[in-house]
Amino acid sequence: MINYYYTRFRREVLFQRAKYSSSALISDSFDNDFYFIVTPGRSGSTFLRKELMSKYYIHFPPESGQIIPDLFYDWVQNRARRNKDDLIRRLDESKDFSYWNLSRPQLEESLEVDSKLNKTIHGLYNLHRIVHNDSATSVGDKTPLLAEHLRILRLLFPNGKFIFLIRDSLAAIKSRMDGLGNTIEYATNRWLWATREILNYSDHKVSSMLVKYEDLVASPTDIFSKIEERFSLEKRTASLELTEEMMGDVVMKHHSRSLKKLETDRNNLLSDGLTENQKKYILRKTRVLRAKLGYE
Repeated sequence: MINYYYTRFRREVLFQRAKYSSSALISDSFDNDFYFIVTPGRSGSTFLRKELMSKYYIHFPPESGQIIPDLFYDWVQNRARRNKDDLIRRLDESKDFSYWNLSRPQLEESLEVDSKLNKTIHGLYNLHRIVHNDSATSVGDKTPLLAEHLRILRLLFPNGKFIFLIRDSLAAIKSRMDGLGNTIEYATNRWLWATREILNYSDHKVSSMLVKYEDLVASPTDIFSKIEERFSLEKRTASLELTEEMMGDVVMKHHSRSLKKLETDRNNLLSDGLTENQKKYILRKTRVLRAKLGYE
């Protein structure tokens, strides 16, 4: 517990340092499009990633785990580590990155490491685009854990485009319990803190859009039309084959449902699997946010 609070304190210090000396990390000339799908998890983001890639010229690599926040804090603290060898070492150590299907020779030959972190991160995502989906013209990230690090994303990518995807707490929490083996307490807390962060940042004057999973399932054509208009996305003129090598982590068990057609009654199916006491617990804990989101 002491280590947990020390780490949080230390990271807060590093974030404030970066915030007030951001020119050391961020290139003012960086103007590439960077999209982020941000969600509490178990809310349809893998399906949304797949559909956006198939419909538009945008590429989302597999989930990045802690790569972005770890690089951020490391670069703030250790200027000497801003080099290609150290970056590749970090990527090798990441379980999530193993699903990106980029080889060490590809990284060593083609990965561009800039003195500015936002350019380096974009370069990594762009390399995955070049190798696996070179017809796309922009890149994005779809990692639920990044809901915890929205302030880092906003600092590194002030012109980033955000799709905030949320889902009824009963269904999302039950899905975490079933798909990830989470306890009801942990799953509920994850939904709570992620949803709070999403609501906080979706109110900012940023290029963002809040989407409900329920609307995405019920009226996908309408939702994609709104996303297309909101972010001025260009429709693909030719179909894109979403290969297993390109998509990477869709082979993981908890992503398997994204390969199937979404079920309009999936929320009810999940909710019906909760006991009455579990429902009461979740509703009591999430009542305030459910009301803000229109789920009450």
